Amino acid sequence: MSVNWKNELNEGLLYSKAAEGLMKNRKVDNETLYHVICLSVEKFLASLAGMVNYIPMHSGLTFVARELGKKMEFPENYLNEVRFLNGFMTYCSLDFEQPKVISETDIERMIVFMADLKNFTESRAINTH
Repeated sequence: MSVNWKNELNEGLLYSKAAEGLMKNRKVDNETLYHVICLSVEKFLASLAGMVNYIPMHSGLTFVARELGKKMEFPENYLNEVRFLNGFMTYCSLDFEQPKVISETDIERMIVFMADLKNFTESRAINTH
C-alpha cells in the first residue's frame, strides 16, 4: 500500500485555493479559515510522505512533519510552523480547554506557511516525475 502523492497534492492545492479565496473575501471566521488551512497543510504533508514512499503511523501534523525531516530535506522551520498550527487544536484534548482565539496575525502567519509548504511540495513534485 502506498500514498498516491499526486492525489494528495491536488487536494492540497484545492484546499489552499479555497483558503486563499476565503481569506480574500473574508466570508468566514478565523476558526473556519484555520481548519481549511490545516486541511491543506495535511494534504501537502501526505503528498510529501507519498513522494518518499512513507506511510505515517500517526496522522498528527507534528508527527508527520518530524518524520519527513528524517526521510528528506525538510525545512526545519516548517516543523515550528506545524507546531504553531497544532497549538490551536483543542478538539482532541481529553481535558476541557478553552479554544485559543485565532487573531488576524495568526491567520496571516498560517497563510504564509501554507503557501511556502505548497511551493515546497510542488517543487518536490517536479523533481519526482
